[in-house]
Amino acid sequence: MQLRRPPLIVYEISPNGDLRRCLHKCRQYVYELSSKGFSIEKMDDISSIPQVNENFVFTFKRLIRLAIQICLGMEYLASRQLIHGDLASRNVFLTTKSSIKIGDYGLCRKESDSTMLSTFIMTDNRARWAAPEILQREYQCLSSDVWSFGILLYELITLGAIPYHNISNTSELAKMLNDGYRLSKPTFCPIQFYNIMNTCWIQHSSDRPSFPFLTNSLTDFYDSIDTKDNEANFYVTPDPKREIYTLPLIKSSTLDSPATNVPPPSFNSIIGGESQSSTPKLQDSPSLPSNSRCKNSRGNGLVAKAVTNAAKTSVEKKEQLIHETERLLGFS
Repeated sequence: MQLRRPPLIVYEISPNGDLRRCLHKCRQYVYELSSKGFSIEKMDDISSIPQVNENFVFTFKRLIRLAIQICLGMEYLASRQLIHGDLASRNVFLTTKSSIKIGDYGLCRKESDSTMLSTFIMTDNRARWAAPEILQREYQCLSSDVWSFGILLYELITLGAIPYHNISNTSELAKMLNDGYRLSKPTFCPIQFYNIMNTCWIQHSSDRPSFPFLTNSLTDFYDSIDTKDNEANFYVTPDPKREIYTLPLIKSSTLDSPATNVPPPSFNSIIGGESQSSTPKLQDSPSLPSNSRCKNSRGNGLVAKAVTNAAKTSVEKKEQLIHETERLLGFS
């Protein structure tokens, strides 16, 4: 019998949502505790905090355990010669028991599939997790998922920071990565964990570690940490550099636009007060010809219109930033 519809995949219900939202909630919860005077990074046991919700506070070992689960899932895909193609925290889901399920296989394909990457739509939401060979549309392989896994580890240790937050134009990413640019070590990230991330970002795909190797490395690291050692098994907190959680307000492509570089009229010139501008102050003088008054009235109208347009442009830019950030967070 010939199938007339594409096959469907049935997944287990994940009531805890995706990992990206979970990290966002954890980050906000730590901020909330901090606003109440509880600095969990300095505490040995958060159970002393009244009505604390420990589900929203990660210890470092718990975070590594999540990373190992994701790595095991990717190891299984790699054993089947399947490339996920879009590995990120937004595509990892949590079940009732907080076990990991990898989803969103819209870009998944066999490694032997020679489909050209020229037909692949590279959105900003995917470019920040993509390997250099994908950004340059050269090829895609199992090691391309390894690169994305390294970016996911960065998301975990920072509780959901945006990769390359300071880069607004992702079309420049390929050249920057080829020149050696990499994500810097987060403030509270142990050097051994960062070294594992860095091995995922080796330029040549053939030199990157396999998922079984990464699973063993993370497992050995997990076993080396004493659960009762509060210094090694610390409570994971947001990075103090809050800018890594947002995108730049103005895209670099708009900086060269002459319209955005025109300074708005001064407030004094709008209300008719004293101004340092070379434009003379308007006066209702009887000696002023009527046609001149009309021209000045027109000028005031144009200034007011320019101010209104400038305000609208500013609001539109802010709304664009909010929408773009929400898209990266997976909220839209």
